[in-house]
Parts: sequence; structure tokens; C-alpha cells
Amino acid sequence: MEYKSIIERCNQYYREAKAANHNLDVFYRGQSSNWALKSTLQREIEKEKENGVKKINDNDIFLKNAVWNENYSVFENIAYMQHYGKPTRLLDFTTSKDVALYFACASEKHMNEDGVVYCCSYFGRRCDICDVKLIMEIAKLEKAMKVDEFVNSFSGKYHEYTSVECEKLALRILSWAEHGFMIAPTKEEMENLRESNLRMYSQEGVFFVQGNKTVGRDTRAMSRNIPLVTITNELTDIPPTISTSRFIDKIVIPYQDKEEILRILNDKGINRESLRL
Repeated sequence: MEYKSIIERCNQYYREAKAANHNLDVFYRGQSSNWALKSTLQREIEKEKENGVKKINDNDIFLKNAVWNENYSVFENIAYMQHYGKPTRLLDFTTSKDVALYFACASEKHMNEDGVVYCCSYFGRRCDICDVKLIMEIAKLEKAMKVDEFVNSFSGKYHEYTSVECEKLALRILSWAEHGFMIAPTKEEMENLRESNLRMYSQEGVFFVQGNKTVGRDTRAMSRNIPLVTITNELTDIPPTISTSRFIDKIVIPYQDKEEILRILNDKGINRESLRL
């Protein structure tokens, strides 16, 4: 498939997504066609179960080793954590079609395999909102916790949310806990990445965050059901809305076309050096 054809298909997807709902953002991800849409942490956990050998440190799973810089935004800290080389529940996407296409073609290990670019329409959550802080705290859970207990703990830590009714916070958690969501930086946060994470800035990156499984939820009576719901410390799968539905388009890149596409991208300044790899 030629470069121009791929970009036009991405553009067509963008137009259709915006026509369906102008509030949706469009994100892209490039990878080998043989890979499933899974975070590095989910891949490692599945390997452990398959081999029966525990290799992942619990500190990595529950973010105990995450270094949070108080001078950085939530997104800047998340970006650093993702690129620190440890398995995380984050799945890289980008707002750049060319960057996604580069990652679909550039892996030397997979040059003889087809690549793929995923186009995904999703609501991008900004990093300064409550939901992002909620899901990052949920990611730190070492054991299951009742959702109302978690909300009380969260309000005690983030005093700016003490005025928010506990029931509203709990309902927000239950609305996405098993689905996760896309975290996208504001323009200001993206600009700040020039200083704190040039690699992330160059790749125009965003993240999809996997949520946690819950037990005891009843969607027919969410409010009354809150005291019965438990948040576990187990990862959910990537939901159908981002992996196998009308919200996503999968563009296969034949391996024979990779070298030519990489040459075109290099002429546009998209290469290993510019992406800080």
C-alpha cells in the first residue's frame, strides 16, 4: 500500500469520526500486525501465567517505584513512567499519522512481517481532571477495596475534591473502571514536554490506560449498588470500543512496502533521531 493511500485512508477515517461526533478525538497507533492491542504490563502478566514463573515485581505493578516530580503535571509524570522501561498499564498512541506509520514499519525485528496502523476515535481526557487522578490511584491498589472506601481514601488525599459528593465520585469510577480511557495532554502540557520529556513531545504521544476489574456491580441500579461494589487489583482487557469495533480502523501495511514508506517519512524528517528513540 502506497504512503499516499494510507494517509488518505487515515484522513477519511478522521472525517467520518468527526461527522459522527465532533467531540471525539482521533488517535493513531503503529505496530506489528502480529501483536494484539495490549499494554506491556498485560503482556508480562500473561507470560507469567503461561510459564508459571513470576518475574514481575509487585512494586512495578502497583506503581510503588514510580517517581513523581511535584514540579511536573500528571501527564508529564505518566509519560516519564511509561518511557522508564518498566511494564505499565499504558498503551501508546499518537495524534500524528506519520509517527504511527513509522512505528508500523521501523522495527528491524519485524521487517519481514506486515505492519498495521490503528485509527481510533475516543474521548481524550485531559490530565488535570479528577478522573485521571482517580485511575492513577486505582492503579496503585495492592488489594481489593470497596468502592466507597476507596472514594473516602481518595478525598482524604486530594482535598480539592472533598466538596464533590462521594456518590458522584463513585459513579464516575464505575462508569469507566472496567473500560479505561485515553489520556491526552493539553497544548500547555504538550509544550512543557519539550523540557521534561522531549521524546514524548517529538512523538506527539497520548496514552490509553487500562482499568481495573470490579465485582458486584449492577448497571440497572448503580447508585443503590455502590456499597456492594469492590474494585480489584486485576487489569481489565483492552475493551472492544478500542480493539474490535466500529470505533477503530485497522490499516495493514504489507512488509514489502515498509522500506519505501520509511524513505518517504525520512524525507519528511520522521526518523529514529527525530523521534528520540
